[in-house]
Amino acid sequence: ARTWFLTRRGSDDGPAYDRDHARLTLYYNAQAHMSVAKAAACIGIPAHRLRPIPSDTQHRLEPAALRTAVRADQAAGLLPFCTVTTLGTTATGAVDPLEPVTALCRSTGMWHHSDGAWGGLGAMVPALAHLYQGVADVDSMTVDPHKTLSVPVGVGALLVTDPEHLHT
Repeated sequence: ARTWFLTRRGSDDGPAYDRDHARLTLYYNAQAHMSVAKAAACIGIPAHRLRPIPSDTQHRLEPAALRTAVRADQAAGLLPFCTVTTLGTTATGAVDPLEPVTALCRSTGMWHHSDGAWGGLGAMVPALAHLYQGVADVDSMTVDPHKTLSVPVGVGALLVTDPEHLHT
């Protein structure tokens, strides 16, 4: 997500990289797993550029609050580059609303990643399809089959809608 965003801005190396990387901002459901903040730290996004977004009464990311946070950061000269939704929060199993988040990401040039480590494979269950509306439109998604398919060893996978994104 970071490299894709910076490359699209033409700031993937040199002074432009340093300038823009320092302003990158990431958004996620306040109910998300702590791995979101850890992953952000691994790519150099400091904690003060992470925006935990409030959830609704069903513990799902609140799209209106996300929109407000993104607009405020844009107005402050920051660079919203990625929103992480959750497909099954660890505490409650809540699935974030994907379609409005994807629409916001498309309109603002952000990457939309879904953390489906816990519940992402639920998208394959017809009775749960209504919870996963828009899953095919996210830019990337992680799933951990060992958590829901009784795989005896740890298995994690990253899925992308466009394989070219793996080369940027």
